[in-house]
Amino acid sequence: MHYLILDTESSGAQRPSKGSALDPRNRLCYIGYSSDDSPICLAVEYSISSPYGDALGRANAVVDSSQLLVFFNAKHDLHWLRRYGIHYTGPVWDCQLAEFIINGQANPFPDLDTTSQKYGSDGKQKQIEENYYTKGKDTDEIPEPELVDYLQQDIRCTEKVFLGQVAHLQDKPVLKRLIWEACQDLVITAEMEWNGLKWDMAGLQRKAESLEVHIIEIEKALHEVVADTRVNWESPAQVSAVLYGGEITFESRENYLFVYKDHRRQPVTKSRKVETTVQFPRLVEPPARSELPSGGFSTTDKILRRLKASAEAKRIIDLILDRRGTQTQISRYFRGLPKSYHENGGIDNIIHGRFHHVVAATGRLSSSQPNLQNIDERARTCLMTRFKTLPESSQQLLKSTESK
Repeated sequence: MHYLILDTESSGAQRPSKGSALDPRNRLCYIGYSSDDSPICLAVEYSISSPYGDALGRANAVVDSSQLLVFFNAKHDLHWLRRYGIHYTGPVWDCQLAEFIINGQANPFPDLDTTSQKYGSDGKQKQIEENYYTKGKDTDEIPEPELVDYLQQDIRCTEKVFLGQVAHLQDKPVLKRLIWEACQDLVITAEMEWNGLKWDMAGLQRKAESLEVHIIEIEKALHEVVADTRVNWESPAQVSAVLYGGEITFESRENYLFVYKDHRRQPVTKSRKVETTVQFPRLVEPPARSELPSGGFSTTDKILRRLKASAEAKRIIDLILDRRGTQTQISRYFRGLPKSYHENGGIDNIIHGRFHHVVAATGRLSSSQPNLQNIDERARTCLMTRFKTLPESSQQLLKSTESK
């Protein structure tokens, strides 16, 4: 089978999206691929003088003629190809995913440098990271000869890994088949990431504001039972003191009149820190073996739900759990989703998210930016269809479901 090693270099290395093609602010600087001689590197949007069309045309031709594309972190490069008009859906081999499986899923996100050395490479030179990325420079600020050399190193290292993995799997047909099928799944999750999910951003904002009002109401209810309004209900240590009994030291500022020794100068008002310690009575017995090394007792949701408490303490616990759950909803979804959207240069209210094949030790998918596998029901109400009208087949399916 004719294979092609392919890699890309993109701008946006310093952004939260880490050079992702799904962030419209980032640009594809270079495409590189293997050849019989040294790797070929084509400038795309490295500078305004880049031979944009010619580079993409040549890359498209070699991709079309290949029976297998080989990557290290395939989805990253597949997204860049697609964004510039090369929509590849054929067979792929992701050396990163293959190495993750070969190692028994013990090491998340295998890196190219370490992996290539395992298979006999000298590894990658560190000058680019040390001289540019660690100093806040972006890819398109790296001098072209150095960037080309860096890309060629990546391609050579990836090929070394690929050939080493093929040799390693020669007498392991079952494992080889497993890796092959896992690599083809990448093409599907790449499509899922590319399409993303469309959200009602205004709806998320309204829901966040509504839940923030609810938190204020919860805190008012808590202060009806716990009179001291200075308690920070987000602090496990303070919650422990309120429930199990203990001291809380509150800090505040107070103004005082400062008089200069030189009485010719007018006194001035200054501010100083004041500490007040309050002892709270025990409302409920802490469970066995819940004492913390730092002092106090555990107040995790699981423990609080198991506590045997009086009606008064039970009300406090219920309010604390309600507040925590509501705050999680706000930070993770109703404020968190728009934050992720803006950090990653979102457009058209679409959040793309990331599906990871090389994280979970069980081999299952994981998701981030945000976790699209665990969207709360209240957040789902802000999901929008990508179609102005549903396709006829979907309309028929809905009608048949409604009639049952």
